[in-house]
Amino acid sequence: MKPTEAQIKEFWERCGLHYEDWSSAFAPNQGGAWVDSNNKIVDIEQSNDTPPIDLNNLFKYAVPKVCDYLTQQGEWFKLRRLWEAIEQALADRKLVETAVFNFCWEVIHNES
Repeated sequence: MKPTEAQIKEFWERCGLHYEDWSSAFAPNQGGAWVDSNNKIVDIEQSNDTPPIDLNNLFKYAVPKVCDYLTQQGEWFKLRRLWEAIEQALADRKLVETAVFNFCWEVIHNES
């Protein structure tokens, strides 16, 4: 599944990131940046782009949230599916990124 820009935005927001708009009436083109829950700027290419779906960001923001959530729900055994998906895709980094994203998206998107 190749996520849409809207899905990527929702995904990162559910992982605790948010876009902080720095523009104002005095500086309308100031822009902004994606920041984490500690207001630390997320490294991205363009300040208005969503953070990329890459292994660094997935394991920094998404996987810990998913692990915590599944553990709290008593469903830690589902983490085995994540590792199986990674093992199956190891030959290609992009496939690993897609597998990790798909697993995390399924958990985060269905979270109540």
